[in-house]
Amino acid sequence: MPLRARVDGQEVLSIDLSPSAFDALRGRRDITMSCCEANAVPKRSVTGLPFFAHGRTHGCDSAAETEFHLRGKLLIRDAAREAGWTAQVEVPGTAPGGARWRADVLCEDGGRQVAFELQRSGITLAHLGERQAQYRESGVRGMWFMRTHERRLKEPQVWQHQTPALYVTERHHVPAFQLALSEVVREALHGQLLLFPAPRWPVRVTALSHTYRCHYCRNVTAVLARVLLAPIGRPEILIEAPWTVDGLAGWANEVLGRAGAVSFPLLQRKDHKSYIGSVYECGQCSKMLFVHSRPKDRLESWRSIAAQDDPVEQHPTWMDGGSLAMRSVVTLTPTEHQWFRKKVGSCWVLRRWLRGVDEPEDQRG
Repeated sequence: MPLRARVDGQEVLSIDLSPSAFDALRGRRDITMSCCEANAVPKRSVTGLPFFAHGRTHGCDSAAETEFHLRGKLLIRDAAREAGWTAQVEVPGTAPGGARWRADVLCEDGGRQVAFELQRSGITLAHLGERQAQYRESGVRGMWFMRTHERRLKEPQVWQHQTPALYVTERHHVPAFQLALSEVVREALHGQLLLFPAPRWPVRVTALSHTYRCHYCRNVTAVLARVLLAPIGRPEILIEAPWTVDGLAGWANEVLGRAGAVSFPLLQRKDHKSYIGSVYECGQCSKMLFVHSRPKDRLESWRSIAAQDDPVEQHPTWMDGGSLAMRSVVTLTPTEHQWFRKKVGSCWVLRRWLRGVDEPEDQRG
């Protein structure tokens, strides 16, 4: 449902015309689409929103739009203007390399430009990255609101810092923040969105492991199961890193060891084709041993563990082993933060969720 068309050689926006002026365009054959040279047909959606449709025959490669798309663009535009930015819908542009793009909503404030995109149809993450690269090449920051990839967008992603993307419902609600789309746009343009974890922000790190007694040397070893990251006082905002992340045990040993919170050095298990499951190497005698069981996903209980203040908590679960939680509040160094972002990923949070935490000066604004 495009909103722009050319009338008498001038580009017009359907939503900026009065109802009578828009209705007066009906039946005219000299109106053309802005995205191509096809004839434009003035129409209204089922809820009364005015738009221009392509004529019966056209070769335009622009994707068809829905009521969701049309309504969303208006919500974003109006929210951006309320935030003090100038905003226009369906703005075309060309990257320095020659690639053409068209922003659903382009917002400007001084020398800053932000493009908001609504994506309802299916799109691969590779294609999403390509379109974001065109914005980046043009000096435009892009943010995506997507109806697809719901499950993936609920989890931390390694590409969020380059291609900000949030899941949005059909009713233009953003579940990640429990806010309406327009509110999220205002928060974003006011600089209130933050990628978590962030460098030099204090964070609660919890390493969950299972302790095993080696059958050969009888020494106890802690085998990593999960690493949990949560803001101080907000255990519900939880990033979970599974043991399958290569190098995670070494990262946890370094971070928690710096805080003096490692009672047993954490070891990383790995899959082994000769076993049904995974194995670990004993830290004392270097024998390869089978991991007897894998911890079940108990996210709610993990959230409560991540909120506790005791640095070490241990529970016996069987004769030769138990579960161990080692935790501490730490400030990630830039190197530690960069490793976690590349290996595990980041998720978007609101700055006000981190109230009570002294904000680093370079994270403000």
